[in-house]
Amino acid sequence: MDRDTFPRKLPGNTCLEDLISTGIVGLINAIDSFDPKFNVKLKTYAEHKIRGAILDSLRGMDGVPPHKRKRLKQMQAAMETVEQRLQRFP
Repeated sequence: MDRDTFPRKLPGNTCLEDLISTGIVGLINAIDSFDPKFNVKLKTYAEHKIRGAILDSLRGMDGVPPHKRKRLKQMQAAMETVEQRLQRFP
């Protein structure tokens, strides 16, 4: 797969091989921590763990600390609430 078939939302410095490696680590972690007594298919559990590992890796690439990311989401939600209330951009 080349860069042209990569999703457009990914940062420009994202390397496909790094994402694949991260996904493999997520799969290994899923296999190691899977417990069939919870009535969840391994496939479903593994997809969740792989996606989480890749997203965590991508978040780590941008250099924004989690507490600032959380604060930004809070501010965006507040702006949306005010915008709906005022029926215009705040």
